[in-house]
Amino acid sequence: MILVVAEAVVKQGCAEQFLKAAAPCIAGTRKEAENITYDLMVDTSNPCKFTFVEQWVKKESLDQHVQTEHFKTFAGAIQNLLAAELVINVYEAKKL
Repeated sequence: MILVVAEAVVKQGCAEQFLKAAAPCIAGTRKEAENITYDLMVDTSNPCKFTFVEQWVKKESLDQHVQTEHFKTFAGAIQNLLAAELVINVYEAKKL
């Protein structure tokens, strides 16, 4: 299984726009066959900081996800909202 933790920090006043752009991507991603979970959280101490936590069946599932229209639309929509570069960490999750 693949685990993704992606952090986005948006400019002051842009949180609602970010959430509006994220909603169709979240809905579309959750319908992808090999997506296990796809959740968006807001930092309790910084309402401009968002974290996606995603689980995928395999790396190829994630690779296909970033080629979907809903992901590309979201990625384009948030470019001018970001206060910093996205931080995306990808892990191979193994139960030890």
